[in-house]
Amino acid sequence: MKKYFKGLIILSIMFLSLICFPKYANAEEDIHITEWIIDANLQENGDLVVSEDISFKFNDKYNGVYRDIDLKNISDMSDIEVALVNGNDISYFSQVSEAKNGDKGVYTLIEKSNKTTVKIYSPSKDEIKTFRVSYVLKDMAVKYNDAGLINYKFIGKDNKTSIGNLIINIGLPQKDNNNFVKLYVYAPKNSRIDIIDNQIYRLNAEDIDSDTSIEHKIVFPKDYIPKSTNVHDADKYNDIIAEEAARQKKIEQDRQRREAVKRILNYIFFVVSGISVLAFIIVMYQCRRKVNKELLRIEFRDIPEDCTPAVAASIAGMLSGSNVIFATILDLFRKGYLRIDGEDESIDIQNNDNFIIKKIKDGDMYLLSHERYFMHWLFEKLGSGNEVSTNDIKHHSKYNQGQFYESQSQWRQKVKDAVSKMGYTDHSKTKEGSVLIILSVINIVLGIVMVILDSIIGLISFAVAIPLLVFGLCLFNRLSDKGYIQYKKWISFRGYMKKYKSDFSKDDIFNSLNPTLIYALALNVGGIKSPNLNYDEDYSSGNWVFWYIMFSGIIGDSSGDIFGSSFDGGSTMSGGSFSGDGGGAGGF
Repeated sequence: MKKYFKGLIILSIMFLSLICFPKYANAEEDIHITEWIIDANLQENGDLVVSEDISFKFNDKYNGVYRDIDLKNISDMSDIEVALVNGNDISYFSQVSEAKNGDKGVYTLIEKSNKTTVKIYSPSKDEIKTFRVSYVLKDMAVKYNDAGLINYKFIGKDNKTSIGNLIINIGLPQKDNNNFVKLYVYAPKNSRIDIIDNQIYRLNAEDIDSDTSIEHKIVFPKDYIPKSTNVHDADKYNDIIAEEAARQKKIEQDRQRREAVKRILNYIFFVVSGISVLAFIIVMYQCRRKVNKELLRIEFRDIPEDCTPAVAASIAGMLSGSNVIFATILDLFRKGYLRIDGEDESIDIQNNDNFIIKKIKDGDMYLLSHERYFMHWLFEKLGSGNEVSTNDIKHHSKYNQGQFYESQSQWRQKVKDAVSKMGYTDHSKTKEGSVLIILSVINIVLGIVMVILDSIIGLISFAVAIPLLVFGLCLFNRLSDKGYIQYKKWISFRGYMKKYKSDFSKDDIFNSLNPTLIYALALNVGGIKSPNLNYDEDYSSGNWVFWYIMFSGIIGDSSGDIFGSSFDGGSTMSGGSFSGDGGGAGGF
């Protein structure tokens, strides 16, 4: 139960991080624009001369970069130049009709509807490069009877690269000494607008996410563009002012609506969170353990109950892993239902690379249901009916993973059913669990909406939801008081066996009938020290303790690996090697 509880907490925290902090939850981007400086100067003929310095940071291998230039409502684009800027050094690229990955010093133009893509070939990896893209947007400005107008999106929502720092300078042909010019910018909230010498209008924004649009609209005296050919015979100044006023009003109304929704949601949050916390406290009180705490302090040096190794592992929350499988095989060996031999009897047992598990008798009424199913799975599904080899098991787990997983899952379910029949699980608290889960979902939905509305209270809503969800789910798979006591006993036994270093004599090994070692193995405690066993003199395949030593890898280095890899060959097994004590790490 503790393992599941920890796992659910980790998953919940990961989910919370992805929802609330997506920018920081992702790994570092493979490519990022550290700085993007755009200088755009309006000419008297209505053209807009643009020069962009874009600094890309490459955290992976790339063949180059591209720049999409918006041409919607633009008559034409000309005078395109591309260069690599390195301090005072400028290296110009050549335009070609075609290029392939790996080429450098060239660029191509790809014309699509309403945009042109400048594709710059410059192989890069783990470095920062600054590219300069210059061009002229023809007849950009519109000349009306009473005003001139520029309306342009320098960056559209289709931009897929985040930007660290963005500067856009728009220069007009003349200074605005009469305060005629009106500037409307639609950009992120952290943007700043500066007017330099009544002629240059600068936007500065930082930390711009991808898919963010930057739009400028500038109204200015028509005399600024006397040579413009993009002339519209209409009075537009007042209409533009009215349109933008209406647009700003709508933005303000939307903001006020969002604030109103946030206030309502804040009220709902306090009500829902109050109910949730109260429900959590009530359910915690109803589900409190009524057990003798003195009993829980006893150290168990022997198995609390001779049930089966799989049942013990299930109660202790350690049913997954190959150790439980082999503990079950050893227990059936001990009970006289099967035996194990090396495939090649002409060589020492430790030199065998394949082992044969032989059925001595069929599963009968003296075995529990999951033990009989295990016998059926082992010999009928994986073997030939009367025997099965480790190579057979390895083949099925590798090449018939679906069937292997299904049989394994059915066996585990039968183990859990046995635990339930013994009265070790409590299914009487599922209603309480359902209530907590429903309240958790409500808090999660509420938190998502509030985070979208930029309310910090959304994080608190998630903090309330996580324990509700974890505890609610735990109530569907909860140990009864009897089961909890048994769980503490098995954990106490496991703790004792972890520190218990037995030093068996030869007689102890071959005369022992105590299943303690088998149950410890099922709880991921394995390995005993044994003195100088001689295979020729001491080998006895009829003694399970000998095979325990073989399986736990103390004598010989191969057998433990062979049995472990047989059942771990499928992707469904989790847990460590045969002699492991749980836990582990990997890398490559």
